[in-house]
Amino acid sequence: MVAVIYLSTQIKSLNNVKMPDNVRAFYEGLEEAIVAQYQGVEGCFHLILNPGKSTPAEWEKLRKDGAAILSTLPKKTREINLVNVDWDAAKALAFAEGILLADYRFDKYLTKTAKQDPLKLTLTGKGADRLAEIQVITDAVKTARDWVNEPVNALNAQGLGEAFQLLGQSLGFKVEVFGEAQIESLKMGGLLAVNRGSQEPPSFSVMEYKPTDAKNLQPIVLVGKGVVFDTGGLSLKPTPNSMDMMKCDMGGAAVVGGVFEAVATLKWPIWLVGLVPATDNRPGEMATCPGDIITMYDGTTVEVLNTDAEGRLILADALTFAKKYEPQLVLQPGLWVIMGPP
Repeated sequence: MVAVIYLSTQIKSLNNVKMPDNVRAFYEGLEEAIVAQYQGVEGCFHLILNPGKSTPAEWEKLRKDGAAILSTLPKKTREINLVNVDWDAAKALAFAEGILLADYRFDKYLTKTAKQDPLKLTLTGKGADRLAEIQVITDAVKTARDWVNEPVNALNAQGLGEAFQLLGQSLGFKVEVFGEAQIESLKMGGLLAVNRGSQEPPSFSVMEYKPTDAKNLQPIVLVGKGVVFDTGGLSLKPTPNSMDMMKCDMGGAAVVGGVFEAVATLKWPIWLVGLVPATDNRPGEMATCPGDIITMYDGTTVEVLNTDAEGRLILADALTFAKKYEPQLVLQPGLWVIMGPP
């Protein structure tokens, strides 16, 4: 089924828009409602009225509106035509982005699931020339979501590094994944300390995208936390609403990988470096104990009072490692993403 969504500031702006007569009559009988839906033999039609100014706050609202609209459409709707009547490009693209981001489900491991065709989204009017770019970005977000949703028995620290390597091979950027021996030779004491309780080795992924037309002479470095599962170590987390969600504690790493997918696909002229220290944090027999003193990559000594503070330990090694690139900027893609849930 195809749905048509009109994006307008006011009803009278629809006067010159082509649409079925019954749909036009329905809209003309309305007052200035915010959202109106018509469904009949002609098809499924939505009208979204938004007279607001084009600001970052309004764009975020429109992303949420787009996501909400998707849930109201008939389940068989797999094609949406957006008709931008008189919004500016930024508003229309924000609405489209919300629809695309909402069209996501992780059903890889369901025993029985109905196959769903990919959503086809088109846009006419202002913003149409940039819709493909938005689709690349939202696809990259979905890649990051897939990694976050994978359980640790399917995606461990080594597997995360391998996923980055596959991405680099397909999109043409460099990826080097350090194994345990290399990490030990670098004396990354924070990452090694967190990994001591695990039966699986850590990894340290270094990604670099450097096109010949890069505008920045010094790289922008992205650092993401790759704790593929966090029990808290010997400072054990409670299970309900805490440890049971800790496969998501590598969200920062997933964001870094997603950024590289988007930037490399769009061939943006940006020199990027991505650093992802990865491990699980478990209370194994050799696990770091509260009170232990460790030596970090830069030689700093640290007393570990709570082993559930693993994020700052592995990120400290990565942030120090970033200095070797003499970066223009070091970014943590949202501290709450990198550090994970509390």
